[in-house]
Amino acid sequence: MWVGNRGLLVAAGLILSAGLSAGLATGLFTGLTSVLSTGSTAAFADAAVPGDRRLPKNVVAYLSVRNVQEFKSQWSHTQCGRMIADDALQSFRNDFVKQVTEAAHELCDDLGMSLSELLSIPQGEVTLAATVQPGGTLNWVALLDFGEQAAAMRQLGQKYAAYVKKNDFTCQSEKCGDTNIVSYQAPPADANDHPRDAGAWFVKGSMLVVGSDPATVGDVLTRWDGKQDGTLSENGAYRGILDKCRSQGSAAPAPVTWFFDPCLVLQRLAAEKRESLGQGKPAVELLSTLGIEKFKGVGGVFEMGRGEFDTVSRTFVMLERTLPGLVNLLEFEMSAQVPPTWVSADWTSYKAINWNTAKGYAAIENLADLIIGPGALGFQIQQFADNPASRGLHLKKDLIDQLTGTVHAVELEGENEGKIIQGSLLAVAIQDVVEMQTTLAKIAELGLMKFTEREFQGQMFYEIESAGASDDATSGTSEKSGIAIVEGHVLLASDVRLLERVLRGVDAAEALADSRAYKRVASRFPPQTAYIGFSRQDVQMKSLFDALKTAPPGLVPGLERFDFSKLPDADVLKKYLPATGSYMQHDLQGLLLTTFSLRHEAP
Repeated sequence: MWVGNRGLLVAAGLILSAGLSAGLATGLFTGLTSVLSTGSTAAFADAAVPGDRRLPKNVVAYLSVRNVQEFKSQWSHTQCGRMIADDALQSFRNDFVKQVTEAAHELCDDLGMSLSELLSIPQGEVTLAATVQPGGTLNWVALLDFGEQAAAMRQLGQKYAAYVKKNDFTCQSEKCGDTNIVSYQAPPADANDHPRDAGAWFVKGSMLVVGSDPATVGDVLTRWDGKQDGTLSENGAYRGILDKCRSQGSAAPAPVTWFFDPCLVLQRLAAEKRESLGQGKPAVELLSTLGIEKFKGVGGVFEMGRGEFDTVSRTFVMLERTLPGLVNLLEFEMSAQVPPTWVSADWTSYKAINWNTAKGYAAIENLADLIIGPGALGFQIQQFADNPASRGLHLKKDLIDQLTGTVHAVELEGENEGKIIQGSLLAVAIQDVVEMQTTLAKIAELGLMKFTEREFQGQMFYEIESAGASDDATSGTSEKSGIAIVEGHVLLASDVRLLERVLRGVDAAEALADSRAYKRVASRFPPQTAYIGFSRQDVQMKSLFDALKTAPPGLVPGLERFDFSKLPDADVLKKYLPATGSYMQHDLQGLLLTTFSLRHEAP
């Protein structure tokens, strides 16, 4: 079953369209906002300052919805938002809302609020962030603009005050300027335990700030006017990533932004182990050898209704390209990428990537030399080739050196003569057909799996059968895979019938590269790319709907209460599901991946 990003968007959209649009983030904030006390106030006093100018510079994880109300409005105008509001989904939508409301009944009764009242609290920016302290401790902080919902916030505060009193939490208040930072400590679990931080918060203007401890929320308060030094907005990696992801010709901030610094997290955790157990030095040295510090961060943006795009997301991986290090595995070649002629328009999705195989192998070899010893990888490969059982197979000369680095991948979800056909096929470009035929023969002789050579449409190929494999005559699915050499490529198919499909040829079928849907998407690709992708979201959605409607009860944990039989035939929603595209470019600073869907095309 192929379930793409559109399926996830539909699930989120069902919540959004039902008036639960803040639910994805607010489910977490329900607990956070409940730390308000009775005396909280929320007068509008501060000009809007973005969260990244109030957070400290050492943030390692960050997610921000710039304005919840604007996000809801923009979402409702996307094709996915309009699809969720379509009358065809009304029966399922009503049942979905009913089930969610019933599931939240106990929580709403405890809070004395309806679900819609609770979810209406986020009004402006909602931000989540995490920092890793020098000792390796992970702290978190959240900022929530509740707008004119001060009364609701006070009600939540009263409920939490009762909870604190009931559970013997210790409450402290520290005044910083004109703002009180309130913090809590949970009582010791036993005589050998000690009080633990149970959160801290303050309210300033229409903003609630909640964090794991007083120091973390205090860091935000000291930067409140956004004019201080040492903020996340000054973090070079964060700023560089957002600059790369920014829409051309637009200075407006994206509705959703995110950032993650995996390098700093790993370094701090390793340092914590070294300081606490005295065992961290090897871990720190290994991280340095692997070149983890060359990963400067990853982040991106999500936008809606921007120009000709219905939705678009951009993700940038910031790298420092120096030898040696793992980052050198991420070396790609830019070229004008086009689907091969054998890819017909009825395949569900198509992807292609140009990986620099030589540099990738060199990076692996360099790391092996540093970690194991000089020449270690080459020695192991030669030792394997000299073993009579290997049939003389030299993994570097016979396999790695044969790869050009260009790989095509296609996926199919469909039917043929009433039988289901689904699976994937890889086409790997090679240097020399004759030498690769010899290599495949050596691999077949290893006996790792059952290789059966047979002919189809005048072409010889291997049918591969794993232990205990059999065909399912009912569903038409096959456990036999296939491998062949065709037009300078090694083709590997998860289902041998997909390989037969390619060997049979496109014939009268339309080639993907010539189809209107692909041309419309590909016209937005840059001339030179390292990766391209194309997906037929209508087919993927149909597979998702069919799977949900036929799945036995309880198959998907947590979704037992929803009646998926009320979902309509996915074909009635096809008008909302155009093909989507993606592409990747690279430069000296890293990799930029863009994924998009276009606005509805007029007939």
